[in-house]
Amino acid sequence: MKKIIAISLLSIHLIATTELYQLLKLPILVEHLIEHKLQDNNITIFEFLSMHYTLEDIRDADYERDMQLPFKTHNHLNLVDCNVNLPQYNLSTITLPAIIRQQKTPVYNSFFINSVYLSSIWQPPKAC
Repeated sequence: MKKIIAISLLSIHLIATTELYQLLKLPILVEHLIEHKLQDNNITIFEFLSMHYTLEDIRDADYERDMQLPFKTHNHLNLVDCNVNLPQYNLSTITLPAIIRQQKTPVYNSFFINSVYLSSIWQPPKAC
């Protein structure tokens, strides 16, 4: 049940916010193809699609009907406006004086290795 609801909500969202609503005009495309078949029985579906989608729009007797075909006109204005009204808080800030203690950190700068390490099994690497 959740899957059906998810698919239906996704379909509604995609049809409402993208050009997928044009697919709802496919029955008009089939009806118009049948109308052309009645006028000229030798026309194929590829000739029909080529006539209506690759050539320039010719203002003939069925121009209004041609403009009802899917993906011929784009009259769907897609405006998504998301307004988020966040509450305004007036926060007062308090600046505290910074107290920094200066300490002297001893640094061991001896280049000699302590003899305790030399007698141990775990020795530091030796320079060759």
